Amino acid sequence: MKHGSRIIVEGKTYISIAEAARAYKMDSYTIYGRLNAGRTIEESFGLRSFNYKGKPIEIICDGEIYKSYAALAKAYNLNVTTVSRRISHNGWTPEQAVLKKSVVRKTTGHKIVVAGKTYSSQKKAAEAYGLDHRTVWMRLQAGRTIEEAFGLKNFDYLSKPKKFNIEGKDFSSLRDACRYYSVDKYVLNARINRYGWTLREALGIDNRPGYEKGVAGIIYLIINKVSGKAYVGITMGKLEARWEQHIQKAFSEKKLDKNSIHSAIKKDNPDNFTIERIDNAASLGELCDKEVEWIKYHKSQFPKGYNLNAGGGSTRTIGKNIIVEEKSFESITKACRYYNKNKDTERREITRRISNGWTPEEAFGIIEKKGYKRKARIKVKVNEINFETLTDAARHFNLNPKTVNERFTNKKWTIEEALGLKPMPHGSGYKITYKKKTYASEAELCRKFNISQSTYNRRKKKGLPMSVRLGVE
Repeated sequence: MKHGSRIIVEGKTYISIAEAARAYKMDSYTIYGRLNAGRTIEESFGLRSFNYKGKPIEIICDGEIYKSYAALAKAYNLNVTTVSRRISHNGWTPEQAVLKKSVVRKTTGHKIVVAGKTYSSQKKAAEAYGLDHRTVWMRLQAGRTIEEAFGLKNFDYLSKPKKFNIEGKDFSSLRDACRYYSVDKYVLNARINRYGWTLREALGIDNRPGYEKGVAGIIYLIINKVSGKAYVGITMGKLEARWEQHIQKAFSEKKLDKNSIHSAIKKDNPDNFTIERIDNAASLGELCDKEVEWIKYHKSQFPKGYNLNAGGGSTRTIGKNIIVEEKSFESITKACRYYNKNKDTERREITRRISNGWTPEEAFGIIEKKGYKRKARIKVKVNEINFETLTDAARHFNLNPKTVNERFTNKKWTIEEALGLKPMPHGSGYKITYKKKTYASEAELCRKFNISQSTYNRRKKKGLPMSVRLGVE
């Protein structure tokens, strides 16, 4: 039955399932799913009780007999979903569910072992050590060990800026390194904490093992040697780490879908499973599209396999149809693949252009947009070395590409001056005096006091005194 179809419930006609659902204070998608599963209209709206074995049920509350959760909820003017969840999911009695009688809530925590002693939950363990359970939880989420989370072992706070050296260049914080390598700080955080990349990999300096250039993620296949069933998954991290995550979830979560890969791992033992890489992708969009294709190829969607859905939707939103040169594509990502625009930067640029009002043909560069001037790449030659772009030259000399571009393009310095190979033009900087000592520029002053110039400039904009800008006070 379609969402817009007329429907008759208890003799009353409604123009759609959604309208009838609102009248019965229920979710329209719940009704739609039940009808598609073969339930009658009375069963779908909770007017006749059912369970998954097809046996009728009765609910006794305060001496009265009710034939369904809906009838019970209606009698007490409560939401049927709230009542059914309290009884079936939380284990409350019918009286507790509708009369709000005292409820002894069951703990939902997982057992945890700290210093050889087992606790029923993280909260209980935190109380035993005099800690706030939220602090412990956040430390564990940040990748701390149990000993570190409970203060049994010292650790360094990632929130505090750390000075470190990469490729011979000193950085006062991760944020400064992100600016220099043009990597978003949130992307860096996800790569390190969620996907397990090293710092150099996250900054784009080193290639990840098993990830050749141009590979953003991989598609993997898990086979159960006992049942022969398959599961197709995707990851942007290491395959070994992803397998460990599957095992951890299988043995740490109390409630698992009985048809899921995690339930099978727990039942048949991890040793009875194989995992292998079967494909790769150059972008997240392509990764999701290929996941769908491989699930179809291996027929791994339930009930034949362990994939509980068709894939492709767990890590991104559904794409919008787009027509380019009279060809229809399900999403911008698929159109990019057709026109060989496989880089994430290219896809984002095309998406930005379309959102700014460009036609699809203009966004893909098929036809020229009137009044738009494309910035030409600046090829440079320095010390007999040819560079394809100004950015390549800046990184070769360990300089910030934005700084070099500003000097060369806007300030009209020569390429040697912009790259620091020759003294800066006269009058480009200005002298500054602090505590009776004169410095050639603010940059030199910042280097003397070991503070990043970006931090200094932010404090300067706030009107803070010089001693505060330099971190002396």
